[in-house]
Amino acid sequence: MIGSQDELDELLESSKGKKVVLNVSSSKCGPCKLLMPTLQKYADEHGGDKCTFAKFNFDEDKSLQEAVKEWKIQGVPTYRMYDEKDRKSTRLNSSH
Repeated sequence: MIGSQDELDELLESSKGKKVVLNVSSSKCGPCKLLMPTLQKYADEHGGDKCTFAKFNFDEDKSLQEAVKEWKIQGVPTYRMYDEKDRKSTRLNSSH
């Protein structure tokens, strides 16, 4: 679990050469909590040398709230994927 923008930056830096799938959630989001076991199973099966999976609850850290504003996320859960080459991020889906 990512706890701050600094930790997210460190994860992206240490995961160069891999895709990073980021699960953006809220600690108060019921659907987010329901999806976690399925997402964890998927991460366990498909993570590794080519892909890293990570999660953060944006409502637990102010720096992460700023990232959510910058990304214009309007609902959770939302997923972002960072490219392994140039680290550009793409929103995979959103509840809104």
